[in-house]
Amino acid sequence: MRPDHPRPTRSHRLRRRLTATLVPLGAIGLLLGAGAPASAATAGWAQWGPLTGDGGAYASTVQLPAAGFPAATMTSTSRSDAQLPSGATTFLRPATPPGAVYGTSRGSRYVTLRPVQDNPSVPSVTTYTFAAPTPQAGWTFVLGDIDADQVTVSATTPDGAAVAPEVVDRWFQGAFNSTPSGTDVPTWDAATATLTGNALAQDTAGASGWFEPDVSLATLSFTFAARSGFPVYQTWFASRAQEVGGTLTDVSADGTCGVDGAALTLSSPAGQVATATAAADGTYSFGDVAMRSDWAITVTPPAGCAVVGDAAIAVDSTGDEGDDASRGDASLDAVAVAEVAVGGSVVDGDGAPLPSVDVTVTRPDGSTAIDETDADGAWVVPENPVGEGYAVEVELPQGYTPGPDGAVREGLTLTEAGLPPLDFVLIADAVPEPTDPPAPPTDPPTPTDPPSPTDPPTSPPPTAGPAPSDPPTASASPTPPPSRSGGTGGRLPATGADGDALPWAAGLVAAGSALLTVATLRRHRDARRS
Repeated sequence: MRPDHPRPTRSHRLRRRLTATLVPLGAIGLLLGAGAPASAATAGWAQWGPLTGDGGAYASTVQLPAAGFPAATMTSTSRSDAQLPSGATTFLRPATPPGAVYGTSRGSRYVTLRPVQDNPSVPSVTTYTFAAPTPQAGWTFVLGDIDADQVTVSATTPDGAAVAPEVVDRWFQGAFNSTPSGTDVPTWDAATATLTGNALAQDTAGASGWFEPDVSLATLSFTFAARSGFPVYQTWFASRAQEVGGTLTDVSADGTCGVDGAALTLSSPAGQVATATAAADGTYSFGDVAMRSDWAITVTPPAGCAVVGDAAIAVDSTGDEGDDASRGDASLDAVAVAEVAVGGSVVDGDGAPLPSVDVTVTRPDGSTAIDETDADGAWVVPENPVGEGYAVEVELPQGYTPGPDGAVREGLTLTEAGLPPLDFVLIADAVPEPTDPPAPPTDPPTPTDPPSPTDPPTSPPPTAGPAPSDPPTASASPTPPPSRSGGTGGRLPATGADGDALPWAAGLVAAGSALLTVATLRRHRDARRS
């Protein structure tokens, strides 16, 4: 660390000890003391993706190794000849200040970039955009080979605000020379957040500065300008990871909140990072993860149990590993499970209630309850425990199909406040329209009355033999034949037959009457003779 720039900040107590004594990374566990957990903090250098593009439009990706550290995309306006060296020959040794904390960078890639033009007026800008807010501690960037040039550091926070120079100044951990025998170091200007090479702008080797951000960032940018010659600068990234874990304790009176096998999840604003399962004694660990102040641990307790206190356990792992803030200890206790009614209605497409329809409620544990709609189409299933994963289904009556919202509701979460009424609409199947019956036949035409038969002519008496004395006087008109209705005389009733046949029928009647008259006279004659 630069002698004229001591920075005794609280969050870097451990690093100052390491830097001052140049203790190798493997000795960190010894410095943490007997109270430290078994696993020591791990550290490593970033992995780079391929360098694509050309002068003025380079791009790459960067991934720091700590679990939960978001990836970054790099874009740069550097002129041509940007490179990603392997780190085999140029690297940060364990004896350097960042090497003492993060280990040697040997074998780890870094990027070398240039200005747009080799003069002070046309600098290049290189920006790293993170996929999610960065951790608030436990990572570094190192700017190397700052001699005949200068680089200004700027950044933005997740809310889009620019980071003030005085905050960037807080990140600066000192200037050093990365070579075994080099003496040249750059100068840091806190007011402008600029790292500048030696006063003579001479080309040297190993002049470097290192930084450790202590706020979450959305972007990090470097503006690089030449002061003389054909300068180039180097950038490394590294991160540390510490264990996050804790212990769950069953404090229920009857021991019903067993902790063995309880599931836990570790999340940050970047999303879920790790999961863990508690052992029989309640202990659990997520392993080594990025050093954040905004970790949240959630526990899935046994049924009928809950975490005592806040459901999400807040954890801050930015301090020393194993301290109280980095432990997610929690107690589980039995709780009374609230039971809530679930109900609604079933109606047809016109809004009319549908009675006697079965509605089935399936609870998260797989149990079911059925209710039948009443005359108003209403249904209700009481005493359901709060929870996620409810489903409600209506059994379709014959002749009905589901309405626009269907006959099933799934993935419902029942809280103590209950659910809104679950109303279902069922549509009656379409019925074919009846066709009109054929028109009845029209009444047949009423036939006209047939003409009355004329009296037949009087037949003269037979001339054979002497005329009988006082013969009975024959009626001038024959006895009319009986009518079809059983009466005597009168017209024949209408038969509905064709009117052309009536004269023919009348003729038959007349002929029959004449024959009857002749037969009657003959009987009278024969009677007199005898």
